[in-house]
Parts: sequence; C-alpha cells; structure tokens
Amino acid sequence: ISNMQKNETLLACLPTGGGKSLTWQLPAISRMYQGVIIVVVPTIALAIDHERSSKNAYDKILDATDYPLAYYSGIDTEKKIKIYNGIENGTLPILYISPEALLHKEFRNKIFNAAEEGKISALFIDEAHLIVNWGVRFRPEFQLLSSFRNTLREKCENGLKTVLLSATYTEEDTEIIKTIFADEN
Repeated sequence: ISNMQKNETLLACLPTGGGKSLTWQLPAISRMYQGVIIVVVPTIALAIDHERSSKNAYDKILDATDYPLAYYSGIDTEKKIKIYNGIENGTLPILYISPEALLHKEFRNKIFNAAEEGKISALFIDEAHLIVNWGVRFRPEFQLLSSFRNTLREKCENGLKTVLLSATYTEEDTEIIKTIFADEN
C-alpha cells in the first residue's frame, strides 16, 4: 500500500484479524497519504467500531487534534459539521461511511469539491465481497462505487489510490470485482 502509484487499484484478501484496518490506519497516522482517506463500510456498527479503534490507535501513537470519524444517520449536528469541515479543509484523516451516504448528492458533492482541491487521497472499500453479494439486489449502491471511484479519480489531481479488502472473496467475487473496477492499474 505504501508503494501504490497514482490511480492504482489493489484487491486484497486478508484473514479476519489479519490487519485490514491497519491498511488505512497506518497511511493516515504516518501521513503517508495526504488528504482524507475514505473507508466505505457496510454497517453502522462497523463504522462506529472502526472509528473507536482508530481513535485508540491515534491516542497511542500521536498527539492528534483531528481524529477519524464515522458518518451515519443519527449523528448529531456538531459531529456532522466537524466531518464536513474536516473534508473541506482536508484535515479529517479517515472518514468511515456507508455507500448510500457517500453517494447521496449533498455528501458526494462535498467529496468531489474536496478532491478537486487535492484533499482526498484514497478510497478503501472494506468487506468488498459485498459489492457482488449485496450489490445486485439488496444494496445496489455497492456496485455504484466503481462509477463513483472513476469520477473521483478524474477530480483528484494527485490521483486516487483504491483498495478493495475482504477476508472472504470467492473466485467468482474476484473476477466480478476485477471486471467492475477494471482499469490499466
């Protein structure tokens, strides 16, 4: 991940407990990636859990003023404003968000505007096997993430790194995801 090139996409299969969350936490903590790292998660519970564990990592490693945050329905106005400001300023290290929230017009536009100003660095999709398993009938927004990523890449003058993570890819999942996210990198 530290050697990924501009606009490169990585499909990674790591076992449960194998360090998937470190793949986005370490680039954020080390400031290896400049700008907001977006992590798409399938559930609110997972977003909240990732936010908590990332905050713990930040507290142990550095004296941070800006912490990773999770965006989901029901958050208070103060937190929502903090997230929006962090995206606009490029100071939010990690944003945890569902595909539905990310693709919502208002939020999507904030992300695109930040990307045009060089404030978005990477898109991580956690539990990426759900693009296939849930994307067809249950939550089609998962399959729309590829189109969103392509537009986001066009807007990111510094390029966008994309990482698709799961512990449970089947051969079929892998082939479908490679087709959906296919590009030269």
